[in-house]
Amino acid sequence: MVLEFCFYIKAFYFGDFLEFMAKNSALEYKITKSDGIFRLFVKAKTAELENFISSQISQIPHSIFLENSEVFKREISAFNEQKNIFQKSNFKSENITPYCLKNGVNEFDARSDENFINSAIATLNNAQILRYKDLEICAFGDFACDYMVPVRVENIAKIFIADESALIALCSFEKPVLRLKTSALYRQNHKNAPRSFNLRLPWDLNIFKICQKLENIAFLGVKSKSEIFSVNLLNKAVLINSGFDFSPKKANSNNELIKLILAEKSLENKTSAVFNLSKTSDDFIRVFKNNECYEMLKITTPSSFDEIYKNINQNLLNNFKANFTLKTGEIGANNSFYALFNIIKEILNFDDEILELGDDFNLQKGVRISYKLINKNELDVFGLISSAMSFRLAGASKQDIAFGIIESLAFFIGDMCDILRAELDCQGEILCGSLFSTKSLSRLCVLHTKATFSQIYPLEI
Repeated sequence: MVLEFCFYIKAFYFGDFLEFMAKNSALEYKITKSDGIFRLFVKAKTAELENFISSQISQIPHSIFLENSEVFKREISAFNEQKNIFQKSNFKSENITPYCLKNGVNEFDARSDENFINSAIATLNNAQILRYKDLEICAFGDFACDYMVPVRVENIAKIFIADESALIALCSFEKPVLRLKTSALYRQNHKNAPRSFNLRLPWDLNIFKICQKLENIAFLGVKSKSEIFSVNLLNKAVLINSGFDFSPKKANSNNELIKLILAEKSLENKTSAVFNLSKTSDDFIRVFKNNECYEMLKITTPSSFDEIYKNINQNLLNNFKANFTLKTGEIGANNSFYALFNIIKEILNFDDEILELGDDFNLQKGVRISYKLINKNELDVFGLISSAMSFRLAGASKQDIAFGIIESLAFFIGDMCDILRAELDCQGEILCGSLFSTKSLSRLCVLHTKATFSQIYPLEI
């Protein structure tokens, strides 16, 4: 009897798990890979295959990149026709897996250090900082850390709102950092608590065992000196915010990263557009056509609040001044949408960030904010700011305006995609840059645009 196990997954290292389990079974097997599908063919007697499923397949860790899996009964001839062309990758990881928790060592030969574990528990119980690799770990006291780790999974509900998909992602082999909303009850009792924060489950055997043995500590706070592997969940897809931990290649610059993503989408030799919107650098929209690069967006951030007030409608300014205190002073910021959002936050007298307010909005639609281009490719920044000010004067809520700013940006991106396809014959558009780590923006872009995100590379370095 032959069974074919199909795994639809982009993770290049997933075949390593299949080979490990298949070898352990001592059964005859073949592994193939093509178009993001790993196929494991196993030939054995019925009872042996039943045991293989219960003892080996059940030990394969869940991956956040797994889209679907299927099992088929095949003829012996189908097994004989397959060529075992699979080659094991050079991937290594210390992350825990079901096999690791059962056997004390993972598929990549990572083990725990009992002396370190006992010392670490004493350090944490004495309210001291535990230094582990490039991390500083302590009992959680406030949000002055990069992410939190619950000592028990059930502790998550004490602070965070986590649905089933978030819990499944947190428990996956990759152990990503997820940004989850904090509960209204927790924020009510902790006035300085943020609307959302980063969370990660224990990832390797040392941290797992430390958490198992800790008492009277509900969460750990972790500071990291290196890049964090962080993701967003987009329906059934995963968006990598940061980190190359599980990418097939690593880039040393954002230009290299863009080339990798274009290659991933098979767009490197086609007319294509890149929408790069960042929190840390200037934004750009570029079209690559016939070995030429065309700049399709110019953002000029105002140098001061006075410059803004001189360039908007004076009736609007006077009405706004009569109701709100005008922000003054110089502005030193990148030429980006993120910089404009921060300017709008200051002018509208919002306490919270535009992006956080937008992510916290629970309705389906926000107000429509003006995103227009003048002189062909220059963003009308004063029109954008004026539009937000007008809705503030009209009494729209903070969340309504914030979500409207984000939603209208998604509509703008969608319109730009249509224009680039019609006028420049673009065959594909990719979205990258840290601004898209905003959950509401990435979700709305998937909904309202033809552009796509990378499935295997981060948004930005």
